Amino acid sequence: MRLLILHLGIMQNLFGTATDLFSIQQVFTAFFLASLISLFSYKFNFLTFSGAVSVFIMDDVIFMFGGWKWTTPMVTFFILSSLISKYNKVKNVGGGISEKNDKRDLTQVFANGGFAAILIVSNFFCSSELFYVAFVSSIAAACADTWGTEIGTFIKGKTVNILNFKKITPGISGGVSAAGTIGGICGAFTIAI
Repeated sequence: MRLLILHLGIMQNLFGTATDLFSIQQVFTAFFLASLISLFSYKFNFLTFSGAVSVFIMDDVIFMFGGWKWTTPMVTFFILSSLISKYNKVKNVGGGISEKNDKRDLTQVFANGGFAAILIVSNFFCSSELFYVAFVSSIAAACADTWGTEIGTFIKGKTVNILNFKKITPGISGGVSAAGTIGGICGAFTIAI
C-alpha cells in the first residue's frame, strides 16, 4: 500500500494532480499490472533484478498512458518471447551458444521496449494513430529479432553471416538461417495480429 501511495505521489509530482490526467483506477491498475508482471517474471527467472525493475517502470508507463490497447502487444511479446527463451534454455538448445541468456536485464528490456515507451508518452501529449502504428511496429521488430534467434538456434540448419555469407555458429549476432527467418516472420506476425 505504501508503494501505491508513493506511486501516486510520483505521478502528481511529474504530471501535476494525477486525477487531472489519469483516473485513480487507471493509476492503480497500471501499478498492479506492472507489479504483477515484474514480480512473476523475476520469480520465474525471466528477468534479472534490474530487468524486473525496468519492466515495472515500462509497463506502468505503457498502461498508464495507453491502457489495454497499447499494453497488449507489449505483454504478448514479453510473455511469449520469455517462454520461448526459457524453453530453449531448459532444453539446452544450441548448447548455450547464444550471446544472450534467457534472463533479460535492464539493457535488454530498454533495447526492446524503450522506443515503444517514448512513442506512447508522445502519443499521450500529441495524439496520432501513427504513434500506435510505430509502437506496434517497434514491438513486432523486437519480437522478430527474439524469435528469429530462438527458433534459429532451436531448429538446426545452415546459418550464415549476413554481411559475407560465410557459415557461422547459430546464435551469433549477424547470423541468418531459413528457420530463424521464418521464426522472425512468425514473431512479427503474432504482434501484428
